Order: sequence, then structure tokens, then C-alpha cells
Amino acid sequence: MSEQEPKDWDELFDHFSLAESRRTAELQRQAHEADALREFEAWCQIAIERLMQDIKRVALARSAVFVEKTGRELLVQYPSGPPISTSRGGPEIRFLKLGIAGAQVHVYSSHARGGLTHIHLLPSRSTSLRENDRLVSEPGAFIVRRPDDDYELRFLRGDPEGPAGTPMSIDVLIFRAFRLLFRWAEEA
Repeated sequence: MSEQEPKDWDELFDHFSLAESRRTAELQRQAHEADALREFEAWCQIAIERLMQDIKRVALARSAVFVEKTGRELLVQYPSGPPISTSRGGPEIRFLKLGIAGAQVHVYSSHARGGLTHIHLLPSRSTSLRENDRLVSEPGAFIVRRPDDDYELRFLRGDPEGPAGTPMSIDVLIFRAFRLLFRWAEEA
């Protein structure tokens, strides 16, 4: 018999009560974490939709300036398709499409349950799938929750255009997306 094992009835009952208290505390902790995760995920859904609408608003404003300066129309479409969710807790992805002259850039959000939401820029051409082009997205930014429950866009680590974790404006993100779009349109 080890020293930790109860030696009499009182110790046995105390041991059982302590084990029950630990189990109860663990169940309460798990319930609290599940509630916090549900609340966070509800916030994420609202924040992602707000972000994508804000990206659309800024892209439309910049598109109008582009038309004034160049006379060329620029497509801004959100949503450009239904959100995509993978099974088993994979990321949910929402798409906004920018397009001109056969080139397009998909500005998309990617959010896995319980994780950060990242924004990516995926350039392509209208012929990319048919010609089996290799498509690679560029990292754009990530969002964090502000104390007022709004979101804040932030620079990613390794981004040459801003210190990691510092705030990024939507205008900067849209500039990068337009720059990428125009580069792909030139090569089309």
C-alpha cells in the first residue's frame, strides 16, 4: 500500500470527496472554456462579415477613383461566392473578387475555429484553371479583437511593408490587392 492510498474509512471518504471536487472543478473549467469559445466564434462571424463589407466599401471607393483617372472599369464583387467551410473544424473562407482585363485577385478571409482570422490575396487570370496555372496566395493581414468588440487589421510577421502586429488600414490592404491585380493584368 502506497502512502497516498487511504488507510481508513475517513481518509477513503476524504479522498473520494477531493476527487469529486477536482472532477467538478474540471467540468466547470471545461464549460467555461466552451462558453468562451462560443462567444469568441460568434464575435468572429460578425467581425469577419464587417471586415469583408469594409473591404468592399474601400475597394468600391478606390475603384471609382480608378475609373475617373483611367476610364477603365474595375470589378469589385462581394460575396463572389458562398462561404466555403471544410469539415472537421477546418477553416471557413469568404471571398471578395477584384477584376480587370482577364486578371483577378481574390481577397479572402480564412478562419479556423478558435484561431485567428487571416486575410489572403490570391491572384489569377480567367484562364488560370483551364491552363492549369499554379496559384499561390500572398499573405495579407490578420485581425484581432479590440476592447470595444470591433476588429483591427494587423501586419503579419515578415511583412516588409509594416512591423509585425502593428495596425494596418484597409486602404493599405486594398492598395496591395490592386497592385497585385494590375501586375497580373499587365502579364495577361
